[in-house]
Amino acid sequence: MECISAVRHLVRDLLGCTCPEEVFDDIDARWRGGVRTLELRVGGRLLIHVRWPTDWLAADAALSGWIDEGRVARDREGFNRFRLVLALAPEGAASAGLRRRFAELAGADERLHLHLLPGPALAALTADWRS
Repeated sequence: MECISAVRHLVRDLLGCTCPEEVFDDIDARWRGGVRTLELRVGGRLLIHVRWPTDWLAADAALSGWIDEGRVARDREGFNRFRLVLALAPEGAASAGLRRRFAELAGADERLHLHLLPGPALAALTADWRS
């Protein structure tokens, strides 16, 4: 199934997770807020929110809320990790600033992660799960 392949590629190749193979037997994907957020629940262990902010300023303005939302859902539902994936190509000062702000907001929580990926890297994921 292409959907599972796209999620496996995201999790393993793009995010660098080392989850065991059996987590891919249970994947739940939900579009939230129209086409702006894809929520992936992988194997009951990994919660991923893939977001397509309009630009760096929008991402920065929403970051705190996105982190809080992910942390609460992760803890409430017993996930091991929350990964926030933003479809923004890493760009010098803008990405460095966003990463610093994420680190400040996440604090010492090692189960929160931020990933910046260019939109084209997520093309297979959006094609497979959008219907």
